[in-house]
Amino acid sequence: MKWRRYMCSSADSPYGSKRSWRSRNFWTAKHSWQTVLSPIGIYGAMLVMLVGAAIWLAFDLVAGRARIIEERSALAVQQSQFMSQWLGTTIVAADYVLRDVLEKVTSDEVNNSVGNEDEIQRISPWLAKKLSTVPGAIGLGLYDEGGIYRLVADTTKIGIKSNMTFCATSPVVAENRTYTQYLPAAKSASNIPTIAVSRPRISESGRFLGGALAAVHLAEFQRWIQSFPLGEHDVLAVADSDALIVAHNPPLPANVAKRIISLEDMPNFGQQRSSTSIITASALDGRRRVYGLSKAEDIPLLCIVGFDLHDSLSEWRRRAWQLSGGFFCMMLLYALALREHLLTLRQWDRMRYLAAMDPLTGVANRRQLVLCGEEELARNRRYNGRLSLVMVDIDRFKAINDRWGHATGDRVIQAVAGAMVEITREQDVVGRLGGEEFLLILTETDGQGALASAERLRESIQDMESVSSDDNQTVRFTISAGVTTYYPGDVTFAGMLGRADKALYAAKNAGRNQVVAVWPETRASNVA
Repeated sequence: MKWRRYMCSSADSPYGSKRSWRSRNFWTAKHSWQTVLSPIGIYGAMLVMLVGAAIWLAFDLVAGRARIIEERSALAVQQSQFMSQWLGTTIVAADYVLRDVLEKVTSDEVNNSVGNEDEIQRISPWLAKKLSTVPGAIGLGLYDEGGIYRLVADTTKIGIKSNMTFCATSPVVAENRTYTQYLPAAKSASNIPTIAVSRPRISESGRFLGGALAAVHLAEFQRWIQSFPLGEHDVLAVADSDALIVAHNPPLPANVAKRIISLEDMPNFGQQRSSTSIITASALDGRRRVYGLSKAEDIPLLCIVGFDLHDSLSEWRRRAWQLSGGFFCMMLLYALALREHLLTLRQWDRMRYLAAMDPLTGVANRRQLVLCGEEELARNRRYNGRLSLVMVDIDRFKAINDRWGHATGDRVIQAVAGAMVEITREQDVVGRLGGEEFLLILTETDGQGALASAERLRESIQDMESVSSDDNQTVRFTISAGVTTYYPGDVTFAGMLGRADKALYAAKNAGRNQVVAVWPETRASNVA
């Protein structure tokens, strides 16, 4: 156990920033409870565990968020597929009626009905009955090869040209299949936004002979999608291939010709049956949603289900806040526990320091001097090293107290301690035995080296002018010193201390302001 120099604060030492001494065993005791319970040990492991838990929770929350979005995407696609199937069923029902009409009314009958009021009055009521079998249909008619309506359930529409896309070309090129087209009010024969379902009549040679068309009111789609329950910010919609809204739930005022999804985000389905999901902001209100989009084959309409992303993640956010709050509380408790632990260690260390330190001078007290001396003696006995002691006493210290007062006497004691610290090395030990007596433990130092150090100390104190009385007068004083050194016959530190004490008394008896050594082989020898 050795004493180390350290920069002593004014609260710890009267020298302020002057070097003092501190015991190495405060920090290096291998089995001390500070080491076992040090923050680097238990609290370091706890911190690693907490950080690991935080990383795990972060990954778990990220994965949980991804799972929720994936589940909502799958649900949105499923619901949009269901809507698409219903839409396909409606179109198929209309197609069945169109097939029946085309079978029952020939192209010749359509062409011969021009100007034939009897023919019109015969077929139009029958078309009206057929119209009633198609849910939501508001119009049913037959057009000729020029795309002109000739036989219609509503006779007021006779003579109007069809706005189906294939009817706009000349010559008309069409396939023998069902065509579905969204017709806004401006293009619809009924001046109402409709879904037009048409089946052309193609001859065996592939020539276009006209066809039949059923118009389904968009209100039927709007009524249907409004029957589904929705979350506060969720949406259902039917849109055309350009993402223009055909029907929307919740209803929007004047919603036709508005896009629910921007064209940049719209997937390209073509004519095939297909489904997909996307996450994007709505072109209507800017809210981010998980969209499921499905398209029935050959039907240019998309069924769209949108789940609000913010609402979908509400439970996840609540869990994230709970976990984050719990982790923050754990970190706060950890910080408080660590703070209290460090405070306890500081207090314990301070108590150990105070127990080993002389409060007036900031050097080792008698108890610590004895502990250090016994340890150094044991080391010397084991390794046959060198060890010397210098015992110092202030000459006529009682007279100093009587003349200048005890406050000045304290300053004298502090000055001696400071001078001893200045002349010693890092591995040496400086301490106050009590009163005006001090001790130097000089490790790895023989007798001659100890004598030289003691003499240097005596001369520096003799020439000292740094101590002043309360009335600012310079106080001069001297010291006497006794020196001894270790020899293999020394068994106890008390024996060495006794020889140093004898040397000190010899110096005082020789007239004070002296350095006297007592060697193991001789009784005493006056050196200076």
